[in-house]
Amino acid sequence: MYTTQAEQPGAKRVAAKRVAAERGIGDYTMELERILTQFRDAESALSMAHTELKQCDDRTQDILHDLELNDHTYHERGKLTTELVEIRRRRRVAKDTIELLNPLCTWLTNNSKSIYMLESVLGEMRKVDIKRANRQYWPKCKQ
Repeated sequence: MYTTQAEQPGAKRVAAKRVAAERGIGDYTMELERILTQFRDAESALSMAHTELKQCDDRTQDILHDLELNDHTYHERGKLTTELVEIRRRRRVAKDTIELLNPLCTWLTNNSKSIYMLESVLGEMRKVDIKRANRQYWPKCKQ
């Protein structure tokens, strides 16, 4: 009964989705969502960096006290020193992460209302994207 794809039911909907995808209409929504996700990730990464820094400091103190108070063979001291070097490297990464993310997380804390508003805007943009994806045109007259 239907001869071409354009005349089949739902073909116009598929065509509208294809046109929207070609124009990149949903790109803004995805970009805003990505930015807000990075904001959330930054706060958790800062928290994890503080935890890592504390663990590295505690382990450093354990190794130093062990070296100070206990007798060790040459090889045991070498292993402890190697472990100490690795811990100090991990500590440096944690400190660099804290130094990098602290200004951003401070801004996020001070501007939490703005972040909430951006999340509301994202919700509105998603609604528009859904409307556009489901948009159909019904001809006013038949030929």
